[in-house]
Amino acid sequence: TPSLDSVTITTLPLVLEARAGNTATPDGTWTGWTEIGSGATNSASLGTTFDGNQYIQYRAKFATANSVYTPSLEEIIFSYLPNVASSYSFISKELNTNNPHTFLVISWNETIPLGASIDFQLATAPDNSGSPGAWTAFMGPAGTGIAGDVFSATASGCSKISSTVTCPIPFGIEIGNGINDQWIKYKAIFTSNGASPVLYNVSVTYKGNY
Repeated sequence: TPSLDSVTITTLPLVLEARAGNTATPDGTWTGWTEIGSGATNSASLGTTFDGNQYIQYRAKFATANSVYTPSLEEIIFSYLPNVASSYSFISKELNTNNPHTFLVISWNETIPLGASIDFQLATAPDNSGSPGAWTAFMGPAGTGIAGDVFSATASGCSKISSTVTCPIPFGIEIGNGINDQWIKYKAIFTSNGASPVLYNVSVTYKGNY
């Protein structure tokens, strides 16, 4: 978010306006001109008006009621943060539940700054003489494992109360059908847009196939 840190306007009032866009030459995709300061005033923040754009342009409108005096703009500074999200992942240790089980729910606690997120995928495996057999692909509630197939606070069927996210694991997918599922692991996918999300207290609820 750009912010107008310092505007010094002397002698007579003038009006400052700005616009922004993602093309080097302003065109129809740019925002309209928006007033960002007038008179002998400072603007502490431009809000979200120009977010998501690479280029910003300002103009100053000078006026005088007395030709002896000329208004002047001494300084203008735009401050901004990059609007580029970074993504990284963490894979948990493998958990042996000691018998075949049906995995029912995954839940976790999270602290999410603006523009950040935490997503989950799960993988399961049968037992092979005390070690995991062939693992499924990591997948989310759709059971496809493709990009976007994740458990998250905003995923269909999931809920978030305070910091706790709860997601049911559908019975109709490979990681939830209970067929020889004894081992489980998760992949947490963190997306950050400056400030990092925080994850804690991950748990999986399951029932025995007896």
